[in-house]
Amino acid sequence: MTSRFRKLSHSLYECKYHIVFCPKYRYRVFKDAIVEYVRQQVYQLCKQKEQVVVYSFCMTKYQYRLLSK
Repeated sequence: MTSRFRKLSHSLYECKYHIVFCPKYRYRVFKDAIVEYVRQQVYQLCKQKEQVVVYSFCMTKYQYRLLSK
């Protein structure tokens, strides 16, 4: 069984990254095609870097991602 925590000699930690994409002036630019393209790119990059997408949320004004190692 693998633990979600990582260990060093004197510490135990969990590393998560919060990523928010916001366009300038919060214009509503995240339409269906753009959302799908960004989602594919994020998942591809996470797979390459051995990350896991824990949570993903998209609105027309912004996109939110929570990544975990």
